[in-house]
Amino acid sequence: ISNPKEVKTFAFQNEILYEYCERGHIDSYSQSIAGEMYARYSKIYTSMHKETLVSTSIYIACKRNKVRRSQLEIAKAVGTSEDIKK
Repeated sequence: ISNPKEVKTFAFQNEILYEYCERGHIDSYSQSIAGEMYARYSKIYTSMHKETLVSTSIYIACKRNKVRRSQLEIAKAVGTSEDIKK
């Protein structure tokens, strides 16, 4: 990242990702893996919704590190799920 605007955007996006990880009680190692994945794939999948890419990065990082979190748990932490049962 060479452009100062890109650096600021990257830092903000990582801040959001780490906030979501804190909400979901994700360990720091999985957070860093998710951050790396998000940084890499956000450049490739530019048309994908940010929350979708963040959720996916967190989910895959958790699976790789044997952290048990369901897709629903991560979606709730990110704020992309609707609780159908009332």
